[in-house]
Amino acid sequence: STHEDIVLMLSSFISFFGGERIQFERLVFEAQWGQNETGTGSSNTVYLVEAFINFGYTGVILLSLFVGQSLRWMANSKDEAFRSLWPLYCFNLYSSGLIGILLSNGFILVFLFKAMFTVAASVEHEKQHAFAGVVQR
Repeated sequence: STHEDIVLMLSSFISFFGGERIQFERLVFEAQWGQNETGTGSSNTVYLVEAFINFGYTGVILLSLFVGQSLRWMANSKDEAFRSLWPLYCFNLYSSGLIGILLSNGFILVFLFKAMFTVAASVEHEKQHAFAGVVQR
C-alpha cells in the first residue's frame, strides 16, 4: 500500500544510508496551502512525526526516551555552556525531526563531546584520589 511504501522509504535517516528521501514536509505544506512558485515550501514538524514516519510507534517511544534522557543530561550537568543549550534543543524538537537535529545542527557532537569530557574528568578525578591515597600512606 501507499502508506507502507512511504513508511519504508521516508526519512532523512534512510537517505543517510543511501535510500530515497521523500520530502514529507513539502508534501504536507502542498496539501495544506498549495506549493509556492519555487516548490520549496515546507511545514515544520515536531520530532514525534518523524519518529512515527520512520520507525512507527516503537520509534516514537525510543526517540522520546532519548529526548528525555538528553534533557536530563542537560539538567544535571554542572557545565553551564552545556546546560544553556536546552532552549535551542527544545525549540528544534518542536520544529523539526530529532535525526536532523542531531546530524545537521551538531547536537550529536555536543553529546559526544560532553560524554568524552565527562569520562575524562571522571578518570582524572579517580587518579587524583588514588594518588592522594598513596601519598597519605
